[in-house]
Amino acid sequence: MMKKNVQKMFKDNLRIATWLGGKYRWAKEINLLLDHDKLLYVEPFVGMANVLLNADEFPCELVNDKDYGTINLIKQCQEDFQSVIDIFKEYPIEKTYFEMFRGLKNLGYVGMNQFDIALAELYLTSYSFDANRMNMRFVDSKHDEARQKLYDRTCRMLDINAARVQERLQGVTITNHDALDVIRELKDDSDAMLYIDSPYEYSTMGPRKDLYYERFTTEDQVAMLNLIKDSKASVMVSGYRGGDYLYERYLTKDAGWHCWMLDSKVNMACRTGVEHKGSTQEYLWTNYVPDELGLSIIHSGDIALTQHEADLLAGARCLTT
Repeated sequence: MMKKNVQKMFKDNLRIATWLGGKYRWAKEINLLLDHDKLLYVEPFVGMANVLLNADEFPCELVNDKDYGTINLIKQCQEDFQSVIDIFKEYPIEKTYFEMFRGLKNLGYVGMNQFDIALAELYLTSYSFDANRMNMRFVDSKHDEARQKLYDRTCRMLDINAARVQERLQGVTITNHDALDVIRELKDDSDAMLYIDSPYEYSTMGPRKDLYYERFTTEDQVAMLNLIKDSKASVMVSGYRGGDYLYERYLTKDAGWHCWMLDSKVNMACRTGVEHKGSTQEYLWTNYVPDELGLSIIHSGDIALTQHEADLLAGARCLTT
């Protein structure tokens, strides 16, 4: 029964890697809330493409990421994913392999061909527990059984999804630019739908500030928010509420923005051995009203600030624009 449920999950949630972060847990819900009347779909921070892979197709689609390794893996998935998977299976989950691939990434993959870079990225992404791909899951020998289960599960997922991933990526334009440049270029294209899943704002991330390989500072967040706050394109932004309340301060109701809350999910992006992982509450900000509002995934429409949040926001120092 468990294997059947896992297999169904893989088929229902198309993925490149069994990465513990990412948006695959909300991908189908997010898809329902996109503005599908637009001609061009854009993801400036595509990551592992979890939303794109599970979204209805747009006439034109463009995905981008600043991380060269990530983009190289997606391109290889588009061209011949199965060939990467076949070699990937030859590398069990071992610290020596993880450190080898991590060292190559840290050196910028100098002198490596695109196939080997994709292999390294697939390994690091599959067996890391956070987005920076610097920390391996199941490090010590006491996790031998867990490592084998993860290896088997990962290979099974890849085999189930490989052909469909490659098919879904056909026709998608894949670029390796600074995300802010992509947003700046397309933010006023009235035919565009921009889904923005940037690295989360530092003040909402708790003690872990090293979750992402590519740094995206508070100043970068402010620059992004200034670009999109008056955008003529349809824009959806994923994020958390709270912290320094950047999103609440820039994406305001007066400017035509709405905040939506998705069902909470168990927080999987934490170290092995943590028993109480808590839950993650995802929020979406949109400068349009989605068509699908009666869905069970949505708790409410416009989310009012609590009095505590309003007091904090009123006293917050506005960053320079």
